Amino acid sequence: DMTLDWYVDVFTTYDHVFGLEVYNQGDRYSDDRLLWDSILTATLPGRPVWAYSNDDMHRESHIGRNWNMLILPELSHAQVRHGMENGLSYFVYAPEGHDGPAAPIIDEIHVDQDGGTIRITARNTEHILWISEGSQIHEGNEISLNQVYGVGKYIRAELHGADNSIAATQAFIIK
Repeated sequence: DMTLDWYVDVFTTYDHVFGLEVYNQGDRYSDDRLLWDSILTATLPGRPVWAYSNDDMHRESHIGRNWNMLILPELSHAQVRHGMENGLSYFVYAPEGHDGPAAPIIDEIHVDQDGGTIRITARNTEHILWISEGSQIHEGNEISLNQVYGVGKYIRAELHGADNSIAATQAFIIK
């Protein structure tokens, strides 16, 4: 295992390294989200690090539990690359894969910078948790950053659905 300082050095030294797997082969390394939070806390606001969920398939039973949803104006190689490099995505973990209950789907994220609020509209979601610098600071589909204690350098949302499925946003940088 590498140290936090090693990860921070890699992300701050190499611009072409832009993301980290936070779900792998299901949820093989459950501390990966804590590592991501630690990296974000150390590198933001200057250097975002995007999160990804990947099957890392070594056998057929590993496929279909982890994926990423890219938010793109069109489907092309250039847009996919741009989306991945700039965090235009959210990631999903569904323990039972596509054969299980539908995982959360984000329909809309509305950010009101002047009012300091973020609102998420989603389907297949039982509850939404808001996390900043590794701690849960709020629950609900909307957060008012000026009224919630514990908002740090960033905030991110985890949408929890049936059978422990999760969809989660990239970090929103707080300036």
